[in-house]
Amino acid sequence: MDTDDPQQSEISPPSLTTPEQALQNPLSQPTISGPEHVQLTTTESYSIRHTSGPLPSADELRQFGNIDKSLPDRIMVLAESEQTHRHALENKAVDAEIQSKSDSLKLQFRGQKMAFCIAILFLVSGTGLTLAGHPVAGSAFSGFIIITIASLFITGRLPNNKTEESDPNV
Repeated sequence: MDTDDPQQSEISPPSLTTPEQALQNPLSQPTISGPEHVQLTTTESYSIRHTSGPLPSADELRQFGNIDKSLPDRIMVLAESEQTHRHALENKAVDAEIQSKSDSLKLQFRGQKMAFCIAILFLVSGTGLTLAGHPVAGSAFSGFIIITIASLFITGRLPNNKTEESDPNV
């Protein structure tokens, strides 16, 4: 190119002769001489690597091994101990849920026994009142407990309007 012409611009490549020199100086730019507009195009490349879990990828483990021979083994031991810990926590959660359901069933059974005792007490009291000459009070005691027990067996729970409106699954 003729450098005497002011309309011409000259771009000379960097003075790198081997690929090793280019890798050592990756940010070298060509020199630009001349007064005119020069358009440079820059290309950028991005790479994203995603791993899931406690272990790095095999390439990363190899790179760690290049730094220190014991690092891959230490990382594997760390991942195995983390997995053992996680399994122990999951087992504890399952055991706690089983224990909670067992306790709930025990409470239900205890409540049923107490309700049975109270129902027998009301029936005996109603019968005693009737035999003692108070038929209205005796019938009220006995009738109340029979109606309550029948409604519990039919609906499965005590009637409560607030509970039924707020949560239909109860």
